Amino acid sequence: MVFQLTEELVKRGHDVTLFSVGETRTSAKLKYILGKPMGLQKDVMKTLKDSFYPLMHVASCFEKAEDFDIIHSHAQLLALPFSSASKTPSIHTFHRTFEYEKEDETLVFIISDLC
Repeated sequence: MVFQLTEELVKRGHDVTLFSVGETRTSAKLKYILGKPMGLQKDVMKTLKDSFYPLMHVASCFEKAEDFDIIHSHAQLLALPFSSASKTPSIHTFHRTFEYEKEDETLVFIISDLC
């Protein structure tokens, strides 16, 4: 999904920067911290929790937020705290369903004033 979205935006003439792993194939500008996906780096998986490197990608993106017109995050909940501290508008796509133990743990997302 991210690949197709990125490639179509580049094809339509948009200046796109993709924050992913170094071996990612893309027509966009690529920024990365890791060369390979975490699942292929067993030594990293032994010592760090699963969300550490994705969180670093998100932090790296939002550190440069003023360079972008909009940030479209697929990093689940990791990007939400950063987006509230950024003046750059952001969109968050969630690919998973969330299950909650209590009714008061549900989330509400409101998107407004993007244009």
